[in-house]
Amino acid sequence: MQRREEVNNLIRLLVIYLTFFLAFVVTTIPWSSEYASFRPHWILTLLLVWTIRDSAKVGYITALVVGVLLDSISGTPLGEHAIAFIIVTFINTRLVKLYNSIGFAFQTICTTVIIVIYSLIIALLELFSYNLIQFNLSFFLPILTSVIIWAWVFTAIGMLQYWLVKRFRINFR
Repeated sequence: MQRREEVNNLIRLLVIYLTFFLAFVVTTIPWSSEYASFRPHWILTLLLVWTIRDSAKVGYITALVVGVLLDSISGTPLGEHAIAFIIVTFINTRLVKLYNSIGFAFQTICTTVIIVIYSLIIALLELFSYNLIQFNLSFFLPILTSVIIWAWVFTAIGMLQYWLVKRFRINFR
């Protein structure tokens, strides 16, 4: 029984970190200049999904590590995304029990608010590093695309978890 639980935890971690790896790959794919303002926050979206789906394995340490990795990949000041991810993870983990008792539409509204908070935190941290942020359409388009991507990723990861439970009896709770 103990061995089965260890294998279960290992596969859970592999699935989680494989999805984060894929999100990093998708994040680094270059976009053409006319569509660059539509680029969603892939890592944030996945972090929000996993803190809802498996909050026992994805939490503050994951947010810190993923944030520092994203800072190093994107060339932003070290710790900028890490701070924003930790704050967003704190808010999201406080809402997990509420998410389990409400509908998907309200989850999407809460996630939209969290993504807006993340964008404002990043804008504030950019101001501290003397980068000017313009609050125009190009600031709000990634929020919209991130919410749309969040809904699809949330559903896809739910289907993946269901398949792993049915096929291999891997429990994500």
